[in-house]
Amino acid sequence: MFDELDSEKFWTLSTGTVVELQMKKFALTCIYEHMILDIADDNWKGYFTKEELAEIELIKKPTILELPDEMIKYLDNYKNLETLTDIWNENNKHNFHPINQPVMNWVDTSVARAVDILLKNIHNKYKTEADLMKRIWVLIDCCFDDGELDSISGEYVSKATTEVANSDRTIAATNCMSRRKSGTKTDLLFTTEFLEFGTCEAGKITDANNTKTLCELGKKLPKTLKDMMFVLAKECPSKLRELKTCGFIISGLNILPVLMDCPDGYVARINRPSRFFHHPTNASNFLKNMRSIVRVIYDAKVVMNNVSKVLDSTDDDMNYGSHSDIVLPLSFKPTTIKPSKKRKINSAQSE
Repeated sequence: MFDELDSEKFWTLSTGTVVELQMKKFALTCIYEHMILDIADDNWKGYFTKEELAEIELIKKPTILELPDEMIKYLDNYKNLETLTDIWNENNKHNFHPINQPVMNWVDTSVARAVDILLKNIHNKYKTEADLMKRIWVLIDCCFDDGELDSISGEYVSKATTEVANSDRTIAATNCMSRRKSGTKTDLLFTTEFLEFGTCEAGKITDANNTKTLCELGKKLPKTLKDMMFVLAKECPSKLRELKTCGFIISGLNILPVLMDCPDGYVARINRPSRFFHHPTNASNFLKNMRSIVRVIYDAKVVMNNVSKVLDSTDDDMNYGSHSDIVLPLSFKPTTIKPSKKRKINSAQSE
C-alpha cells in the first residue's frame, strides 16, 4: 500500500524529515498494529526530534472552543456555592425549553443529573460499564438529542470499521469468497444515516493508566477514528484538510477528548489534551469539573456538526471508474499472524 502513495504529496518538515517515511520505518519494526501519529505516544520519540514533534503538533493545531456566553453566564450562577443542597436549590431556579432552547436545556439538565448523582452517592455505587454510561455519562448521549447527528449506545458495530475490514473482499474466482468480517463494537457512536463522525470507549475503573484505558486510547479508538476518516475522505476527497473525527476515552469518572485530523500529506494525526478531565465528586469541585466536561462534550458536537455540514455542502466530481488516487491510506497492519486460542486448544488436544 505504501508504494502506491504519491511521494510528491508527502509531509516534509522544516528539517527536511519526511513524516510518512519515518512512519514507515517505525511500522516495519512493529509486531503490533501501531500506525496512528499521536505525539503524546513516546514510541515516536525514536523517529522524530523534539523540535520535529513540536512542529507536527503545532501545524493547524485545533483548539477546544470556548463555551457560548449564555452558557458561561448560566454556569456562573453556581460560583461560591458551598453545599450540594445549595447547588440543587440554584438549579431549581432555572427552566429552559427543550425545543426552543435545546443547548441551554442540555446544560441545565446535565447539572441537575450531576448534583442528583452526588446527593445519592451514585458515583460510588456503579458496578459495570453500562451503569457508568447510563448514569454518570448520559450527558454525552443527551447532548446529541437535537441536531442532525445521533448518539447510539450499547456496543453498536461501526459501519466505517466494517467497510474497512471488508475492503479487500471480492467475488469468488480462483479462491472462494471470504466471509464478511464484523467491524468494531463501540460504547457510543456519533452518526448520521450514512456516515459516522465519532465514537467513545469506556472503562469502569477510574484510573487513566490501567491497561484497558491505555489500549483503547492508544489503539482501539484511534483505529476506529481513522476508519471513519477514511470513509469521510472517500466521500469528499477535496475537503480532506477540513475533515475531523472525534472521540472520548472514559475511565470511570475521567474523560479525555480525542480529535483526529489530516493536516498535511497522508498523515492522520491524533490531538488530545495533556490530561483527563473529571466528573464532579463534591460541592467544592462541582463548578470547575462541570464546566470542563460540558465544554469538551459541546466542542466535539460542534466539530462533528461542522464536518457534516462541509460534506453536505460540497459536490465533488462524479465519474465512472473504480480506481482513483489514494486520498488517505488505510491503517497499516502487521503481517505476523497469531494463532487463535481455539487453534491452540485443538493442537493441545491432538497432542
